[in-house]
Amino acid sequence: MRGRDSEACPPVDDGGDDASGLDRDDDVLHEFGGGGPCGRANRLAKLHRRTGTNLHGSYAMPQLMAHYKGESNYHEASWTGLFNFSSCSWDSEVLEMLDSCDCIKACCGDAGIAGVLPELVDFDEVEWVKVSKMKSDGTTPNKYWSMWPELRSSTMHLGVGDGAAANLGSKCNGMDRIAVTIGTSAAARICIPYSSTFILPFGLWCYRVDRNRILIGGALTDGGSAIAWARSLLNLDDNAFNDCLQRISNDYESKRSSNTVDTRQVSMIPFLGGERSTGFRTGARACVSNLTRDTTAADLVFAILEGVVLRLHAVLDSIRHVRTTPTTPTSPVVLVASGAALEKNGLWRQMLADCTGMALIMDADSQESTSRGVALLAASRSHEDEQLVVGQRLAPNELAREYWDNSFSRQEELIGAVSCTW
Repeated sequence: MRGRDSEACPPVDDGGDDASGLDRDDDVLHEFGGGGPCGRANRLAKLHRRTGTNLHGSYAMPQLMAHYKGESNYHEASWTGLFNFSSCSWDSEVLEMLDSCDCIKACCGDAGIAGVLPELVDFDEVEWVKVSKMKSDGTTPNKYWSMWPELRSSTMHLGVGDGAAANLGSKCNGMDRIAVTIGTSAAARICIPYSSTFILPFGLWCYRVDRNRILIGGALTDGGSAIAWARSLLNLDDNAFNDCLQRISNDYESKRSSNTVDTRQVSMIPFLGGERSTGFRTGARACVSNLTRDTTAADLVFAILEGVVLRLHAVLDSIRHVRTTPTTPTSPVVLVASGAALEKNGLWRQMLADCTGMALIMDADSQESTSRGVALLAASRSHEDEQLVVGQRLAPNELAREYWDNSFSRQEELIGAVSCTW
């Protein structure tokens, strides 16, 4: 995107802010057209399917509607919640709703918010130092023409999202590979061609990669950060943490082979920083169940590892529904893993493969996947058929299927029991 007075920028990745109508306390500001709870729910569902974002306090539209201080970042349209990813235009219903706010009227005047939003273009539709017409006095309307003559023939691009760049850099630009990342946070994403028949499942977000592709997925606020929190809380240095992981690994082998879940086992909802996918409840909080005097550090750390895996499983299950199309590949779908926390923890990788029932691959050739993806986008190379360089391939243990099904049901029941307190 570019505004009337905006400056073009080189290809970089940007973290995105998504969007839709809350105040500082995450309360809904508008009735979205009335019609009672059913009518509002229907309109919210349609809003989600058009913009690809859910109601959540970190999004750009709630910030605008609550008149948050500071500048709004418009150049990443897909993350604002103001953008209709099907038509690649600003969503008229959302803009109409914003125009009803006094703060928007005061800031934007009679033109409304549409008058200040930037023009929407694809990331590669920028001509920033080029000039099509010289003025009569020999000068150019583009100040960069004379400022940086060495860059007059260069190609520049607008920013791209870190998720899209990481997907492409991980060679996940097709229907048979799902990128899974656990770093500080966690996410699962798939990049597919856009189709007019596509309907976004509840709990996922969607944004445009470019004019032809969309990125669909979900994210968790807490991934590796939940383990870091436990290490700090339990005062586990490297040696103590490694011993803890070894005990967990031994216990996990017996758990998955026995196919049973001990009812006394510690369980955790890993929402230390609130919930993003799949419920998008900002007020959600973490919960640990079944603590006793006999609970050990290993029990708590395992509960966190398991809790994060189970929430990623919920995201991946929704992604699999997206893929039910006539173009669904006949080859098996694999998870392509990345992120520092996942790269360092082999047990976590095996748990993820066992829980999802999908093979997990560590690609030895895609380090710095985000930077690599930015370079591929800038070079206009899609690399749909680029081969993975398998550093490690973990197959799911089918004997663990019942264990993980029971664990997922258990966590869902726990979420249902405590969510009324959020």
